[in-house]
Amino acid sequence: MVARLTEHDRPQQVVLDEDPEFLRPLGRGPRGPSAARWARSGDEPAHRPIAWVVVLALVAGTIGLCLFQPWLLFTRAGGDGATRGTEAAAPARRDQGGGATLPANATPIAAGTILTNFRPTSGTVKIARLPDGRVQLALVDFATVEGPDLRVWLTDQPVIQDETGWHVFDDGRYVEVGRLKGNRGNQVYPLPAGTDLNGLRSVAIWCKRFSIGFGAAELR
Repeated sequence: MVARLTEHDRPQQVVLDEDPEFLRPLGRGPRGPSAARWARSGDEPAHRPIAWVVVLALVAGTIGLCLFQPWLLFTRAGGDGATRGTEAAAPARRDQGGGATLPANATPIAAGTILTNFRPTSGTVKIARLPDGRVQLALVDFATVEGPDLRVWLTDQPVIQDETGWHVFDDGRYVEVGRLKGNRGNQVYPLPAGTDLNGLRSVAIWCKRFSIGFGAAELR
């Protein structure tokens, strides 16, 4: 005798949903055609690449600020160490340049008065030859605002106080005398050996990082 299976006795085929809900909390999704629907469902945030771009931009901006310190273009340190405005380059209460002066027996070569370019700057420039033949440059009663990467340059460019003269000092010939020792006070710099002063007509306080002159003196 052969038993016949009825409809109720046949095994039932269980079909799982292509997108089962219980998989979602586990961070798993379907494969195949339903994957696109999964992505459109919003379970995988579409804005994640944008978030990474924002994070990278913030990191790059922070590094840039630390390297370039642009705020130093707009501040100066007062004698009490406080940060103040840049309306004037006030006289120094302490001599950040070390109080150095040219020897009394030095022979004057050239001098000039420092005028303001991009930032308030004042003082006198003197160039003199020592008895042993060395040539030195002195900044006397010097004052300027703080700035990043300031240098003392000898250049062949004229001194122009308005905006047209702020960027000219690297247009022609120049000699870098050295890094600025301090933003206030008397300071002396030896000229590099073999410096030819012929044709060099000005001394500039040059911000090398932003290619702009803070102040300059025409030599006479």
